[in-house]
Amino acid sequence: MPLIDSPIFIDYLRGYPPAVEYLDRALLNSSQSHEWEQPAGMAVSVVSVLEIYSGARSRLAQKLAKNLLLECTTLDLSEKIGRRSIVVMERYAPALGLMAPDCLIAATALEYGYLLLTRDLKHFSPIEGLRVEAPY
Repeated sequence: MPLIDSPIFIDYLRGYPPAVEYLDRALLNSSQSHEWEQPAGMAVSVVSVLEIYSGARSRLAQKLAKNLLLECTTLDLSEKIGRRSIVVMERYAPALGLMAPDCLIAATALEYGYLLLTRDLKHFSPIEGLRVEAPY
């Protein structure tokens, strides 16, 4: 299951065609999976949920964000993720310009062993052990 970074959702909510195409296709694949198949699914960090809601300024935008995020598995923070994010911050933040939310999202992907789908390959690719890919 991929962990989707905040900018992918933000692009979708702003109507950016590649993001809309990607997430619509991912949601369709997820809804068409059968009980005996491994669901495609998508995961989102609770950190991304907060980032997305903070950018949703109107009630309509908030409703659209909520409906989209309901299709995802929300991954909460844990003590392990917190500790791992500190390691990521110490090793990579100064050189890569990572902010605390980026470190938490990277640590979440590392902890769960999920592929991180992001537009920010420059920030995340150098992190050892983190699998990253740009969906568009």
